[in-house]
Amino acid sequence: MSQSPGSGTTVEAGSTVDVKVSAGTKMSTVPFVLGDSRAEAEQKLADAGLDAEFQERASDEAKDTVIETDPVAGTSVPSGSSVTVFVSTGPVQVPNVVGLPQSEAESRLRRAGFDVDAEFDDSTPSEKGTVLAQDPEGLSEAPRGSTVTITVSSYDEPSSSPPTPTDTATPTPTDTATETATKPAEPGAGIGPTNGAGPGAARER
Repeated sequence: MSQSPGSGTTVEAGSTVDVKVSAGTKMSTVPFVLGDSRAEAEQKLADAGLDAEFQERASDEAKDTVIETDPVAGTSVPSGSSVTVFVSTGPVQVPNVVGLPQSEAESRLRRAGFDVDAEFDDSTPSEKGTVLAQDPEGLSEAPRGSTVTITVSSYDEPSSSPPTPTDTATPTPTDTATETATKPAEPGAGIGPTNGAGPGAARER
């Protein structure tokens, strides 16, 4: 605010004093820039009298696509204010880690910008600690910072010791009928003396 003549100045009665009154802070409305490229968003904000501050954020949208603003579109802010514009880092390719040891697989995925979650499978015959599967699949695209789930073998080889022998029942012998041999009759057996004398009769002299 200001006035002319200034405060304390002596003037004639009826003189004119010019007074300038502030209309207040000039305001601007945040334009809608979601889906625009970084360059398009920056231009729209400049046209509205606002400054753009860009920050990257993980998203499966194309790289450098605007995915959010703060304040949101339609908000009134003082002209010259800064608006934070979040742009997508773009999807990145997921490394293929199937067949690798768990520790190496997790290291590769984290270096590529992913979080890792491990599940275990104890039923599939394979070397223990080896990655059997992953989700998302290797060489597919996913947002940086998203989680890749790996399935790791926890299979234990069956014991190779020989089976314990079991007792075999011994058959019990059974009695076998024995034939009784019949002694053949001696020659002349049962035939008495010709004189009719019985056994033991005295022989005549």
